[in-house]
Amino acid sequence: MTEQPPPRLSDVARRLNYLKLDPLYRVDAKLCGQIAFNYQSSIRGRPPTPSDRRFCSESEMKRALEQSLAKERPVSPYHIALSLGFTGEAIPRRKFPDLCHAIIEKIAAQKTMRIAEMERILTAALNEDPPPTLEEVCQRVACCRPFVLRRWFASLCDQLLERRRAFRVRQIETLKKDLQRLSTASPPVSLEQACKLVGFSRQRLVMLCPEESAAVVARYKQTRCEFTQRRTQELECSIRDIVKKLYEEGQYPSVRRVKTLLGKCPLHRINISCVIKAAKRDLNAAPSASE
Repeated sequence: MTEQPPPRLSDVARRLNYLKLDPLYRVDAKLCGQIAFNYQSSIRGRPPTPSDRRFCSESEMKRALEQSLAKERPVSPYHIALSLGFTGEAIPRRKFPDLCHAIIEKIAAQKTMRIAEMERILTAALNEDPPPTLEEVCQRVACCRPFVLRRWFASLCDQLLERRRAFRVRQIETLKKDLQRLSTASPPVSLEQACKLVGFSRQRLVMLCPEESAAVVARYKQTRCEFTQRRTQELECSIRDIVKKLYEEGQYPSVRRVKTLLGKCPLHRINISCVIKAAKRDLNAAPSASE
């Protein structure tokens, strides 16, 4: 009520998510009247007098109603009245009942067509595979929220949600089978590779199929561990063969010589000095005098 410049009462209603003024008047009619009085005083530049009661001429009112009726999507008489500075649609309805009735009928006809279109799209969505979500259907019918669909077609929405839940169950079952197949694949795949193959993120995959995801990880780790052990054994055998060969040639098997003969092999997982010592013990050989 103290806001400057004074707002229209209809603007205040929109701030509170109301389309009409009736709920505001039911709360405090006196305060609503004062807000409307402040706004009307501001657009005149002075407080109203008895001669200012008709601050909108009938010709302006009629022109606004006719322009609305000519539009493809007409504005309701109530909102036209608000735009002209009235607090309700009583005066336009009393002055021009035929125009107001024609506008209301046109809006009702469009609403009926829109509801029929919503029902057609929602019914068609029930036959899709996979079924769309309610949010996707809302985008198709250009309505902002799913609750608008549920208001008119609660049964169809429930059917769509049920089909969507059944689809999700089938999707998860298929996903589990794919992960079970990947957990026994050869060569084994990591969980990151599995995510790319099935088209889900790691977090989503673990949430939907925790046991199957764990099986993929365990198989991959086990295979990597077996490969590392086998590679380590192969390197140890190669080192032992080199040590034996160096002794046969009368050379001391130093770490430097062994590494040179091994070439570019990954040795970060093996203690080459320990392997050389173990090989010398097995050969029961002593260092040559020249070394």
